[in-house]
Amino acid sequence: MNHKQAKLFGPVTTALKLCCLKVSAFLVWPATLLRQARSCFLSMQYSCFPPRVPFNAGLLSSVRLKAQRKQASFVGMASFLLLSLGLIGPVSGQIVAAGGTYTAVIRADSTLWSWGNLTYDPGWESPPDRKTGPAPQGHTVRWQSVAVGEHHALAVRRDGTLWAWGSNARGQVCLGGTARVSSPVQIKSASTWRQVAGGYSHSLAIRTDGTLWGWGYNRAVQTRDVKAANQARSAAGSKTASLPAPMPLGPPGASWRSVAAGERYTLALRSDGTLWAWGQIEDRSVETWADPQQAASIPWRGPIQIGTSTSWQSIAVGYDYALALQQDGTLWAWGNNEHGQLGRGDQSYAPNPVQISPGVRWQCLAAGRSHTLAVRRDGTLWAWGHNDEGQLGDGTTSTRLSPVQIGTDSAWRSVAAGRFHSVAVKRDGTVWTWGNNDAGQLGNSAESTRSPQLVSALR
Repeated sequence: MNHKQAKLFGPVTTALKLCCLKVSAFLVWPATLLRQARSCFLSMQYSCFPPRVPFNAGLLSSVRLKAQRKQASFVGMASFLLLSLGLIGPVSGQIVAAGGTYTAVIRADSTLWSWGNLTYDPGWESPPDRKTGPAPQGHTVRWQSVAVGEHHALAVRRDGTLWAWGSNARGQVCLGGTARVSSPVQIKSASTWRQVAGGYSHSLAIRTDGTLWGWGYNRAVQTRDVKAANQARSAAGSKTASLPAPMPLGPPGASWRSVAAGERYTLALRSDGTLWAWGQIEDRSVETWADPQQAASIPWRGPIQIGTSTSWQSIAVGYDYALALQQDGTLWAWGNNEHGQLGRGDQSYAPNPVQISPGVRWQCLAAGRSHTLAVRRDGTLWAWGHNDEGQLGDGTTSTRLSPVQIGTDSAWRSVAAGRFHSVAVKRDGTVWTWGNNDAGQLGNSAESTRSPQLVSALR
């Protein structure tokens, strides 16, 4: 393999972060460069091994990869962080999240921008606090992670603190009471949070030590510490099944890599590559998937392991279905399939993971209420499932039972999906939206669009 070289100028500080999708142990795909300076360019295609680059100290003069597995050259003392390199350019939007009728993006400068509405329901003529264009959540605050549930949002600042806003009907914002929260409020005082996920009315977060925590609607969270949960509810005066404060999830000692949430369902990926779930999916307990005829009255328990594989790479959860990628790029789906959101070519329920489009290798995925978005390793964008609002982006409103390509571009990097709208980011960092726009979730004034449209305010 011919070497690829990129030059970065300036001191390497904590402002330099390389966010990527590592799709297998030996193949990496497009990444994104975050730093304070604007004149940063890194252009690379593939690497046959996960490279290491200096991070957090020293002066980085060049990055050079060869088949002989040479590491980066640098000046000064530097700690090393395992990173994967990909095609980089001047970037705008970086991390994108969507849910309900709301969209959020963390830009290259780590500022958080959002638009749409967190409390809107169809039928409202004029939803409150509608943001038809991107607006910052504080101009000086720096963020590192964001997630959007059906009616609430969660985000982690770069100092490790956790924040939430939106509906608090089930305690998912963790503020006490049930009043709606219009702007980000800090959850407790810990500064060790890393990743977040929002469901219909429950919230999840992973700390830097790998522990997983949940709060909000407990039937989807299922904390292991029942005694502490009861005490917390009692202290908060709560008589519902909700958890008013973060509670530990999963078995003691387990280390978690990522987590995703649906209506009443939680899916989490352990650090050992195994996949676990708890709650209910399409009114079926996770313990009854093998027998779809069993009623939803089965006790809520979990987590339970999904299969025996130890090579799961990334996950996504829709309203009542789930998706997961293996390290080899294969895509698997299960759950409700009424609108073809599983992409298997039919509309039958799948109690266990089934492979979608065998032979195709995928890079990333997103699940909406009942539509799915995914990017292949070649950078092309695909969609399937419900399409009554044009949320697939293929120019029609026809439901698709199998993946269809959206446009002909091969420069897509990441995707996110809301209730009836879709969001995608290209490798140049531009953000694109399409689908329903009744609450301004597309970031423009259009009523709706059936194909990707640039969010020009973020250019």
